[in-house]
Amino acid sequence: MLAPLLAAVLLAAEPPPVPDPYGLGERLALMDHLREAYRLTPVPGTPVEDLRTLYAEAWRRTQPADDEAAIRRRDDAARLRQRIADRHHREVAATLSLEDLQALWKQLEAQREATDAATIAARLREDPVPVRRPRPEPAEPVEITAPVPAAIKAPNVPTAFQRMTVRDLAFSAAGVAQCRLFQGQHAMLGIQFGAERGREFHGVFEYLADQLQRSRGPRSAIILLGHGSGASIAGEAIDGHLRRWKTFYETFGGTRPAAPVECLVIASCSRGSPVQMAEMRDGLGYYPVWRVATADRTYANAPSVIAAFMGVVAQDAETPFRGIYRWGKGEDSPASIAEAGRDGARGNMRYFTVSAGANAFVIDER
Repeated sequence: MLAPLLAAVLLAAEPPPVPDPYGLGERLALMDHLREAYRLTPVPGTPVEDLRTLYAEAWRRTQPADDEAAIRRRDDAARLRQRIADRHHREVAATLSLEDLQALWKQLEAQREATDAATIAARLREDPVPVRRPRPEPAEPVEITAPVPAAIKAPNVPTAFQRMTVRDLAFSAAGVAQCRLFQGQHAMLGIQFGAERGREFHGVFEYLADQLQRSRGPRSAIILLGHGSGASIAGEAIDGHLRRWKTFYETFGGTRPAAPVECLVIASCSRGSPVQMAEMRDGLGYYPVWRVATADRTYANAPSVIAAFMGVVAQDAETPFRGIYRWGKGEDSPASIAEAGRDGARGNMRYFTVSAGANAFVIDER
């Protein structure tokens, strides 16, 4: 699609008329101009139409490219204008400058952060002393006692989540609709791509943040969530996105000193988890110790991703682990791959089924 568009842009830029100070006529003037200005010597008898084309091509090659900084500013302004519309449901005039858009974004984000803080405070007043439930041993088939996300069954807020602070971070990466920082004993960065707060994703970040607080593995995790296919999320290449925003992720959105990503979850439909695992490595330049991707010939859904995350963060950093977490009993059921191991080390494959109890996930090893 880009090539025809570029050709149209080039064709729209017409060269100026060729000077003919001696009245030689267009054809001879073109031949003289090509020799003198561009060191081109057309074959005698070349039709005037071909000479015009040759001149236009030579002229375009000598034109300066658009200023890269100006192009970047236009792109940044367009992305920010779209983010404001998606996130804050506010249409912004196309005449606003990038600086005006950034100021407006900061103002709207501050308003939203104040609203979030008030919501969290209200939750804490409702349940000021939440009960901490014991973490089950991962080797046993157990019923997880934290509530299922609203998209699955129950709308309850997980208890550990109530002890966390949550705030939105400004993140102008292409395709990103939301970036949320969850901080408690552990920290989690949740990045949602595509349509903001899709109904099918409701509660997933909160649930994963809750489970991270209970984990014995990573101290921090990054979740990339959205519709996609294999090596992309919402049309953005995973490796390119990670490569471009590596510093953002390693500093947790600029909130702490840079350090390698400990745990990375890619929750996007895939035709093979090895593809997404390789995208992690190629984008960051290394494998995170704890990692989750969606599995072969399947489509991700919230239960398989959540179960894989719960399984992988229960593992220590020194013992390689690899598991398939499949929602339902069928071989074609949605599934996710969980891996733990330094430098991409993988343990022997283990298989788990995930189902829903009365108000909880049930994870069985088979």
